[in-house]
Amino acid sequence: MEPQQARIKLNYALRKGLVSVSNICSMCGAKPGPKLSRAQFIQHHEDYDKPLETITLYCSCHAKLHILRRRNAQI
Repeated sequence: MEPQQARIKLNYALRKGLVSVSNICSMCGAKPGPKLSRAQFIQHHEDYDKPLETITLYCSCHAKLHILRRRNAQI
């Protein structure tokens, strides 16, 4: 499945109340509050073929995850 299709399926399921997601970053434990808006958190798909299975990441943690994966792929 393509990334965009996975996002569409997840967003539809969220709008319909079929799934819920965490408000806490899986990497650093940050959560929305006065200094961090919910918009700064991303639902990351480990496997696009499982569109309803995501982890919640703060935007900077999401970037770090991809940087680490790129580095590991080059080794």
